[in-house]
Amino acid sequence: MSNIRVTYSGLISFAITLVTVFTGVGYMIIVTRILSTQEYGTWGLINSLLIYGVVFTAIPVFWLVRETARELKTEKTGLLSSLIWSLIGILVYFLAVIVLAPQTNVDMTILLFAVILVPVSYFHKIISAINLGWKPQLSSYGILVTEVLKVPLALLFVYYMDFGVIGVIISMFISLLSSVVFQIIVARKRLQGYFKFSIIKNWFRLSWVSMYPKIAYVMYNTDVIIFSIILGSVEMIAYYVAAMVVANLVGLVGGISGSVSPKLLGGGKRNIPIKNFTYAIYFAVPLLSLSIIFAEAGLTILNPVYKTAALVVVFLSFRMLFRSLAGTLGGYLGGIETVDIKENATTKDYLKSIFITIPTFTIIQYSVYLLVFSIVIISMESIISKIELVIMWSAISMTIHLPLLIYLIIKVRNAFETNFEVISILKYIIAGFCAFGFVGFLTDKFLVVSEKLIEIIPNVLLFVLFGVGLYILITYIIDSKTRNLLNGIIKEVDQRRR
Repeated sequence: MSNIRVTYSGLISFAITLVTVFTGVGYMIIVTRILSTQEYGTWGLINSLLIYGVVFTAIPVFWLVRETARELKTEKTGLLSSLIWSLIGILVYFLAVIVLAPQTNVDMTILLFAVILVPVSYFHKIISAINLGWKPQLSSYGILVTEVLKVPLALLFVYYMDFGVIGVIISMFISLLSSVVFQIIVARKRLQGYFKFSIIKNWFRLSWVSMYPKIAYVMYNTDVIIFSIILGSVEMIAYYVAAMVVANLVGLVGGISGSVSPKLLGGGKRNIPIKNFTYAIYFAVPLLSLSIIFAEAGLTILNPVYKTAALVVVFLSFRMLFRSLAGTLGGYLGGIETVDIKENATTKDYLKSIFITIPTFTIIQYSVYLLVFSIVIISMESIISKIELVIMWSAISMTIHLPLLIYLIIKVRNAFETNFEVISILKYIIAGFCAFGFVGFLTDKFLVVSEKLIEIIPNVLLFVLFGVGLYILITYIIDSKTRNLLNGIIKEVDQRRR
């Protein structure tokens, strides 16, 4: 039986992620306020191209989380294999840059320099997977190291040394490398033994199982490249990426559920997911509300030039909600899938598993998305403004994520043979509507969206804290699960203090 503590690990992950919001905002303020739209768009393109380079992390990460949780002792082999995966990733990244980048107005030198992020990303993802399968909170601590270091590094390389996009790349490289070193140190007890090529051989043999879902992931992130090629520029990418920074606030909800899958893999109780999903919704409601209410303010904080993308934030916030909840539900299903430990499991067995069925649904969904997206952008490019194109892009992106969420809700309900805690979820939605509806009214009347950081940030924080406090108060009064959750948090903190 796994010794992973779901409540503790989930709360640690969420708390750390919440802290990183502030460091992340600080980092993004530095980057977005210093870089031009052309430079920031280039950084957005780099992130899309990197996906091709790091796509093969799916193979070791998939198996390491599952095998570490089951104590199969493949961790050292996994970490050392990072060298092999990195070489493959570097070649693929160079190929992606050579084929795709010439069709955009970007500096090829910058794109090629960004290759240094490929090997460090492999080491980071692999050691994080090991810790996630062992003690999920250690993986969260690794994220904290990365996020905290990004701020002073960005100040040094982007602001003081004025390295532009190169400075962003360097700051990311050093912060990721530091996280790798930290996580290796804390995980050293699980890195015993010898390198076994037979383990890698087995991963390769079944690589199609872990790589198949990545087809959807690569397809999904191809939209940035398609958009930049159609427009022949990366400047409008900057608006989309800036909006994503604000909308990503909703993605914090994913931290609540990170430990559930390893717990289930280790033999945890099957009633855990339904309760965990309820808590995920509890945190999702305020996060979604805040990202929508403060869309314009958040963009202004990043850089006033991007505030015209406020509606983009709204659409992308819902997209992030649908995507985060879908990822959570998919994690539950992955935690109870056992085909990978069956002796003599056939290809047919794998094809019937959630490793294939869910990605297949997703691939179909994203195929439709890219087709519709491409047709709409090409047909509307000469008719509407560029910012309206970005708004339309975000609306299409939001809509395409809803079918997968509905599909996974049905799958989870059937797999765990129980219904979701609808009454509690409705309570949270009603409480959120009341609390943040009132906050929205107050911000509309009294919040002055100043372009000066020293003025707007304190004002926004005041309204945020008021809204969150009101939401917690309402849910505490009307919902027993909230009272249990808060009491559980206090208990966990008290236990750790002792």
